[in-house]
Amino acid sequence: MTCSVIGNNTAAFPFDYENDYFKRAIYTDKLYNIVESLICSGYDHFITGLGKGADMDFGGAVLYFKSSDYSEYNITLESVMPGPRTGINYPDEYWESYDYIVSSSDIVTKAVKNSKPLSLKQRKEFIIDHSDLVLYVWNGSTNNVIWDTIQYAKKNNKKIRYLMLNEIHV
Repeated sequence: MTCSVIGNNTAAFPFDYENDYFKRAIYTDKLYNIVESLICSGYDHFITGLGKGADMDFGGAVLYFKSSDYSEYNITLESVMPGPRTGINYPDEYWESYDYIVSSSDIVTKAVKNSKPLSLKQRKEFIIDHSDLVLYVWNGSTNNVIWDTIQYAKKNNKKIRYLMLNEIHV
């Protein structure tokens, strides 16, 4: 079974992702526990869209379990590349993590149509279309692409699970 993640960028987290170490630790622990429970429930293929924030954290969690005592589960990670890096101004640490996750992935998919990168919404719909379950790491906002993709996933009868960022408290 396949699980993907659709999640907020760190700029949309309801806490300071870079500096609020306590809330980030709670969030990371919850995310890793969810990934572990999915593996133990039979999910063995995971898809990340490589966005800065939840997508990258999810990819890191999957790789952690893939390299640990869970080898009997035959876990695979698929990275759906958003397109060329040009014009994206992220810190070097992001690109180091990005490169690590992509190079450690079992499958790397380029989200293109007619040789052109898909829009953010199209890429997320592509990811949802290839999933049995979609994990939303979400701040609860209803006026963004994530909300639109939740509606898309529901319309397409996908199983949905949430990690609500606005419910993380110290």
